[in-house]
Amino acid sequence: MTAHPRYVIDFLRLRAELHMFLGEPAEAEPIYLQLIEAKAIAWARLGLAKTLFMRERFFEAQGMLENLVDSNKKFVDAYDWLAKTHAAVGQLEKSQAVLAEAVAVSPHAVRRLRKLGELALETGDTETAERVLKQVVSKAKYSEFRDPEDHVRLVQTLVRKGDPVQAAAVIRDLDKSMGGQKNVGVCSAISSAMVHEYTGNEVRLNESLTVALAGAKDAPGLSSDTKMELARNCLTNNLEQGAADVMRDVMQNAPNSAAMAKAMGVFEKAGRADLAHSVAQESRQRVVDLVGAGATKAREGDFHGAVALMTEAVARLPDNSQVVFNAAVAVLKCLENNGWEERLARQAIALIDSVRRLDPVNPKLPALAGLHQQILTRYGRGPRAKQA
Repeated sequence: MTAHPRYVIDFLRLRAELHMFLGEPAEAEPIYLQLIEAKAIAWARLGLAKTLFMRERFFEAQGMLENLVDSNKKFVDAYDWLAKTHAAVGQLEKSQAVLAEAVAVSPHAVRRLRKLGELALETGDTETAERVLKQVVSKAKYSEFRDPEDHVRLVQTLVRKGDPVQAAAVIRDLDKSMGGQKNVGVCSAISSAMVHEYTGNEVRLNESLTVALAGAKDAPGLSSDTKMELARNCLTNNLEQGAADVMRDVMQNAPNSAAMAKAMGVFEKAGRADLAHSVAQESRQRVVDLVGAGATKAREGDFHGAVALMTEAVARLPDNSQVVFNAAVAVLKCLENNGWEERLARQAIALIDSVRRLDPVNPKLPALAGLHQQILTRYGRGPRAKQA
């Protein structure tokens, strides 16, 4: 750095971002502080706020982000992180308000609009939810961002507003404009069930719920929120086993305790706290058994078998950090013991990246990254090995 002083800021930024990428926010914090002291750079203040967020120091992050937004009205990334921080402490109305400001600054970002619509629906602001979700459906319909669940959320909003006629029109649009897309059938059935529940058509309600439950068993990528709406409808209409099956999948895939609590709330609001606890216990045990089965295969020397088992588990539970972490270990152990395979090497990188995204402060991440680096060095792969 002393040899090239004009690049010091760039170097420090890269170093801080690398620590964040590796799940080391405590190491990134003093670097961002150094940058802020040297020069009041907005992105450095945002980086510091992220280090606080990752360590669950939400209120400290909140104060810093509020100051950042106040002084940089066009800094939409800061709005996003402030909204995320409010949501992390359960301040959903504040999160919605901040996102609304961000949308006013940058009105064409579909993902941000979608998040605003979801929050408005969750807070009960059906007017905003309807307006925003209609924009999402319209903007995303012919783009790479289209998602049939946008129609589901819009139907849910319209039903809550007492407008089943318009909700039915949205379902017809879903079937017509997105036919052949992944999960369209199950999304259409879940949406139809909401309309039939509202209108009191029990025959068609039961038909829709039967189709939805069958479809939910093989619906990769279907969100937990949509599954929970299906489970709620099942509980209301005496289909407890169907609700339990759906929620078992939701709970197994829960990325954290907050998501698990939200899932249990579906049962509790229906007056079935007993079912909430029993399904949660079953879900936790299934995850333990799954991870244990993969570890057993590895201990027996069947490393490819362990990879196959854990890869299948990740396909079913992509948001469960415990499952993804153990899948990464299985792949690395297979490379370590059975030799280099390019396909597995790429899979290892993808899994480690997923662990960083799902659980960025996992204390085992450095060891996982270290094992990966050892394997790269052993087989003469990666930049360090090439330089040697």
